[in-house]
Amino acid sequence: MKKILLGLVVASFSASVMAAELVTECQDYFKEADAALEASLDTIKAQGLDPETVKAQYEASKTQFTALSADQQKSVCKQALDALEQSKKAQAAAAQ
Repeated sequence: MKKILLGLVVASFSASVMAAELVTECQDYFKEADAALEASLDTIKAQGLDPETVKAQYEASKTQFTALSADQQKSVCKQALDALEQSKKAQAAAAQ
């Protein structure tokens, strides 16, 4: 499950973006994704990945969202947030 979470985080987004450039849904997603990334750093290391590289890739992907229209941002970030929440639930269930 941690691999899925990591995959969602890394594959979905990167690069720092000013909050004013993102719709609320994206701000909410990135708040959750930032926390998930920080919580996954030990797993990232255990998988033999460089945490700084993963963080840089994640930050770089955020920039892509500023190129999207507000409607596109809402749609994409809503889906990404839903997927992240599902991943968290699955991970919590697996831990029990």
